[in-house]
Amino acid sequence: MLAFSSSSSEEDGSAPHVFTTRDNKQSTTSDDYFLSSAHKVSCFLEEDAVDAEGNILVPQIDLAINKIGHAMHDVDPVFREFSRSDKIKQVCRTVGVKNATPVQSMYICKQPRIGGEVKVHQDSTFLATEPTPTCVGLWLALEEAHEKNGCLWVLPKSHNTEIARRFRRRASRGGSGLGEKENDPTGTGPVYFDAPLPDYTLDDFIPVPVQAGDMVLLNGALVHMSYPNTSSSSRHAYSLHVVDGSQTWSADNWLQRPPTTPFEPFEPLE
Repeated sequence: MLAFSSSSSEEDGSAPHVFTTRDNKQSTTSDDYFLSSAHKVSCFLEEDAVDAEGNILVPQIDLAINKIGHAMHDVDPVFREFSRSDKIKQVCRTVGVKNATPVQSMYICKQPRIGGEVKVHQDSTFLATEPTPTCVGLWLALEEAHEKNGCLWVLPKSHNTEIARRFRRRASRGGSGLGEKENDPTGTGPVYFDAPLPDYTLDDFIPVPVQAGDMVLLNGALVHMSYPNTSSSSRHAYSLHVVDGSQTWSADNWLQRPPTTPFEPFEPLE
């Protein structure tokens, strides 16, 4: 059983914190909870694990979790040790990540039969540096990932393309709901996509099945996705995103940390 702690609806008086990428949203409830997770360890539930009244539909709460994020690499001592291990540093050096600085981590559960689809996207849409996109994702399979339980699918050679759109935080916010509309900088939600999703052909994508212990490296421009988990087995994975810490972290990234919890590079910046 997965052990975890979270700010649950019983503790903070809100609806359960659900994560989804359906309809171009990044969360269906509690935008403050989502945005503040940048420097915390927060739990998000599968959309199909909760009914309209907020009742959990699965027999165990740990089977309802979609993911835990987004600062485990800094806050949790076990994940911090692993994320800053010599092996992870060596991987970053090998693929040419300069001034490697972890900015986001996620424990992704992809629960049996209800593990949600992750829509087509590029990681640099959400984690942008300026003037050059530098995001690299390290995706570690903790269990076997195959087509039936929702392995990654990638668009070959798309790492050579431009970043098609950005998921931006508004300078001022007065409404609720995350990513409520595409290409709508005048809306009221705290975040939005600044352009529509390109019309990708899903038949062009290829699956990336892996065994437990395998690591998949994702260039921030690589277009990828995963289908829902329709199998009886989970697909646990740990995802760590790093950037070049000497670049400027975009001020309108959704993920912003307070000054008291800055990003910590692996080594002193060059």
